[in-house]
Amino acid sequence: MAIHLLDPETEEYIDIMPGDLTGFAEGGDFGRLLSYSMAGIELRSPSGEELNLTEGSEAIITLPVSPEIANNAETTIPLWFFNEEEGYWQEEGEATLEGNTFVGNVSHFSFWNADAFADGVFLSGTVTSSFTGEPL
Repeated sequence: MAIHLLDPETEEYIDIMPGDLTGFAEGGDFGRLLSYSMAGIELRSPSGEELNLTEGSEAIITLPVSPEIANNAETTIPLWFFNEEEGYWQEEGEATLEGNTFVGNVSHFSFWNADAFADGVFLSGTVTSSFTGEPL
């Protein structure tokens, strides 16, 4: 079993976490995530086979939060998992603040994140050289 906690207040956090903290809320809205706590959870059998929960089962996870973050956090916050196939975070369920931890139910093991959600936009364009007018 491997559980790796990621503290959003550390410098290496952004280099270790998967994705770029963008995701889709349960209603389909795209936005940015403000992470309060994150964990990568992976279970393997003694022979190295990846293990996961059976369909319809849930596990309880507890994500620690620094006292500074806990003092400013909502008492209930969305849970997000990193969708490796799509390359973004996806909302699934919620966690409740209990002291300095967020506690929630998950349906599978992967990277899980307790995050606030902020609306985002898709922006598309071309950057051109001010000298030549050519696309960079």
